[in-house]
Amino acid sequence: MITFGLVFAKQKLKTGDMKLIKLTSILSILLVSTLWNFALSQDKTNNKEIITAIQKGDYLKLADNFNTTIDLQIGKTDGNYSKTQAKQILKDFFKKYPPKSFKIIHEGSSKNSSEYIIGSYNSEKKEFRVYILLKKINSELRIHILQFEEE
Repeated sequence: MITFGLVFAKQKLKTGDMKLIKLTSILSILLVSTLWNFALSQDKTNNKEIITAIQKGDYLKLADNFNTTIDLQIGKTDGNYSKTQAKQILKDFFKKYPPKSFKIIHEGSSKNSSEYIIGSYNSEKKEFRVYILLKKINSELRIHILQFEEE
């Protein structure tokens, strides 16, 4: 873009040429900002999918967002599990403590493309504080840490 500008700076530009340059610049800025917003909205879509899965107790949909291995803590169950193992642990958890509600307390992101969600999960029997850490793997956010801590 700078080289393009320098070439035209050396020549005497006509009014029509200047309008074309301005239009091209504006369209380029709009395109870049649209693509940027689209990329950011993809991450938020992923978060909505995770939140909805927890609200519904849908362990399969939640597991779709897991990394290949996940650090999982639910009560006394604490360790690094494969996606398949974690899926089974969550299935048992949601069966024992079906969701009554799940509310987001806080969510945010860090400079290294990680995101986190902190929420409150309520079942008929118990309440849990939920911590989720997502990291970008091959341009997709994946759950690396999932914790359900009894309150």
